[in-house]
Amino acid sequence: MNKKQYWILEGDWGGQIYLSVPVDTVEPGRVEAALCIVDTVEWTCNEGGGRSAFQKKGRPGRPIFGGMGGGFFPSGRIWTHPRLNPDLKVWVEQFIFGEVSLPTIGKVVEWLTKENVFNHRDDRQLSRLARMVQKLALGCMAKDRRVQA
Repeated sequence: MNKKQYWILEGDWGGQIYLSVPVDTVEPGRVEAALCIVDTVEWTCNEGGGRSAFQKKGRPGRPIFGGMGGGFFPSGRIWTHPRLNPDLKVWVEQFIFGEVSLPTIGKVVEWLTKENVFNHRDDRQLSRLARMVQKLALGCMAKDRRVQA
């Protein structure tokens, strides 16, 4: 089987592989926007540091080395890390293929609170962070003019 080119999205300087998806199936702006949102929910403490999206050749079903068990080159249309919040996982799988739009501020706040990373912050701080993430994601999508928010 020939190698294919894949997007690999990771956070925490390679400490967690979030997802992998064939390059020819997604728009780059959606990849970057999804990375902004997933990384904020999963590794908020890093404040955006350590996240990256890069391309790599691989074969379906083969491992991608990284922290938290690494990841896999997908045998289907996408592989997502089993640790992702189930609600976030469903959204990212749909968003990356253009089936749904960016999440609302309220939805990002909900994901952040489900991850229990904000027990010590108040609602205003959560809302500000969620708005900031949404602006980042919109900015990523704006770079790729083909993408519709």
